[in-house]
Amino acid sequence: MPAQPQALVDADQAFSPVSVAPKPFAVEKYSGQRPGEEMATFLARRKASNDAYMLKETPQQKTARLQREAHAATGQVPGKSSKAARVFVWEEIDGNLIRQAVGRKNYEDRWDDFTPSQRVYDSIHNEWDLCENFGPLDDQDLAHDDWDDDGLDDEVPLLPDNENLTRTGPHTSQSDLHRIFSVSQSKPDPPLVFEILPAERQAYLQFRYIASGAATAAAQIPLPTFKVTAKALGDKDLVLPANDTRLRTFFAQLKNASRLDMISPDLLDFHSPSSDINQVWEMDVASFVHAGITYYVVKQYDTPGPFVIVLSNATATLEIVRNGWGPDIASVARQLFLRGIPFQLCIKDSIVPLPREDLYLKRYSGLGYRPQGYQPNLLDYAAYTNFRDRFLMTARGHAALRYGGVDALLGPSDDVTYHGAHLINKRFDETYWDDQLTADELDLICGVYHVATGQTDPNGIENQQTTTISWWPRPVYFEKSGLNVGWWSPACQAFYQRRLSQINHGDATLCTQGQWKNNMKFDSKVPAYIEGAERCAAQILGTVRP
Repeated sequence: MPAQPQALVDADQAFSPVSVAPKPFAVEKYSGQRPGEEMATFLARRKASNDAYMLKETPQQKTARLQREAHAATGQVPGKSSKAARVFVWEEIDGNLIRQAVGRKNYEDRWDDFTPSQRVYDSIHNEWDLCENFGPLDDQDLAHDDWDDDGLDDEVPLLPDNENLTRTGPHTSQSDLHRIFSVSQSKPDPPLVFEILPAERQAYLQFRYIASGAATAAAQIPLPTFKVTAKALGDKDLVLPANDTRLRTFFAQLKNASRLDMISPDLLDFHSPSSDINQVWEMDVASFVHAGITYYVVKQYDTPGPFVIVLSNATATLEIVRNGWGPDIASVARQLFLRGIPFQLCIKDSIVPLPREDLYLKRYSGLGYRPQGYQPNLLDYAAYTNFRDRFLMTARGHAALRYGGVDALLGPSDDVTYHGAHLINKRFDETYWDDQLTADELDLICGVYHVATGQTDPNGIENQQTTTISWWPRPVYFEKSGLNVGWWSPACQAFYQRRLSQINHGDATLCTQGQWKNNMKFDSKVPAYIEGAERCAAQILGTVRP
């Protein structure tokens, strides 16, 4: 081959990519990241700077830093005040990880998008960095102490950790599971029977929409589609009335309403003097604020007992009033349970007792750790449901039932004031206690496994990095989905039965937490209508029950 002319060689070298320095990618101003700086380089530079600072810090500065670290260790989302920690998220843009400020008003929305292992706190700068690359999709503390409740920790684990599930011979995993559970195929749970209400009736019960009245003026805002309107009422197959313009106009106004008077008076029953909301209430309802969140406490009028119902949803609270549920706590709790509305059945106290250090809840590893490539089958599902149901029958397991379960009327456990969560009502000098499930217990209920990724992790079990797969989505993904209309609707039941059918036919794929996050979005338009209803309900309660 003849040699190339020198001019062509020079030109080729001049335009060769390796001879041209890449242009540093742009970064967000005031983020602390330098143009073209990779995340690992930024973190290493920040660590070196922090190490140098700690060598010179005063005792007062060290004390303040340790206090910040102690508060950060609680895992609470930072507040909106200027003194609260700032939050940054690392987003991939054009193949580069860019550090971006979340904005204080968005902290709560973005916080649960990341697990504790994916949140890194810098106590010197009082900043959080959130990134999926920091850790596996696993919001567990990887410590795997045995869980102890009613002596269950004394039994042999159903599926031992780090077990090789590909054994051969007479004692294979399949044979062991058949022996333990005597099951060859799981049976589907019996479906719940729902009363399919007409669309206008459902809108009346939940939102107090009036189907008849004065003619509604032509809407000047876009109306939701038939399907979106039906989904907001809890069932995509719900048949809308022949004259659907009125109902769809109501939802269009509800979506954008920040005040009650932004909804036409002829569409909403509350504007009427004869409205049920203006009549005698069966239960005593009052609002209070705890940690910046408004709650609604429901009590009996006459001879109030030690139990109260607490809700964080104003729309659900109004439904209690509108339907005349009462006059006692037990009947209201039963109605909330039948409707599938989350609530807390709390013990009322006048003080906040100090926790006892000699009592604690042991941690456990959920359904255990599994080797890389592990894929559970029907027998694993039988083992999971057995373990889950045994937990639900314990004193602490009853706390899960008020999320929507088998018997919502059992009160908190005996040691609730030691291990439970409390809400302080400063208006009435009362404290409300209820059991609070740990992240481990929620993962047991959702059927979460920890599976090795094949990567190393010095903080992991046996230096292995793990991810999580589960039979069911964690609550955070349901709460942010289009299925969450405030109650266990026919759409929720349809999703549950469809997933259960897939599992029992061996067609279900266990999802990672990132996959559940995407799979549970459903219709992204629906939450806006539910949020609009919540704003109006909160204003109603603030007006009639200051």
